[in-house]
Amino acid sequence: MCVCHLAMVALALSPPSQQLGYAVVSVASLFVASFAFGWGPLPWTVCSEIFPTKYRSKATAVTTATNWLVNTAVGKVFPLLPLATAFAIFAAACFAACATVFFFQPETANLGMEQIDEAFESHRVRRVSAKLWSADRRARIRAEGRRRMRAAAGAAAVAYASEVRAAGGDGAAGM
Repeated sequence: MCVCHLAMVALALSPPSQQLGYAVVSVASLFVASFAFGWGPLPWTVCSEIFPTKYRSKATAVTTATNWLVNTAVGKVFPLLPLATAFAIFAAACFAACATVFFFQPETANLGMEQIDEAFESHRVRRVSAKLWSADRRARIRAEGRRRMRAAAGAAAVAYASEVRAAGGDGAAGM
């Protein structure tokens, strides 16, 4: 997405032509596709995870309202700016957002809500190092995630079996 913003800055500074129109449509399409798979759903996911369970519903409502308010402000201000300036601001904001997520957002994949709360409470700023990019470290992180998922699934199965036994059933009633 950041690259698309920078490409739009370059296109906005170019003299008008039919090829420029095709390039703008292509870059805009690429931007929309990358937004849909990247930043688009991110605020909704992160805002539902970052707050403690006790405050989650109210805090998510406030973040949702703030998101829409900022979207409205961007929509009102965008037409007032020169095109290249607007896309340069968007590119800078995109790069800043990437850095913020990289350094300050803990990994929450394959975690339950309580584990996510713990991840946010214990998270420290990430330091860039060679260890961060090693294939071995990525493999260990994936293996730990799979182990946690299996443990959670096993615990859920045990809880279900004990509930069925407590109810006096064999667990096949719904089949």
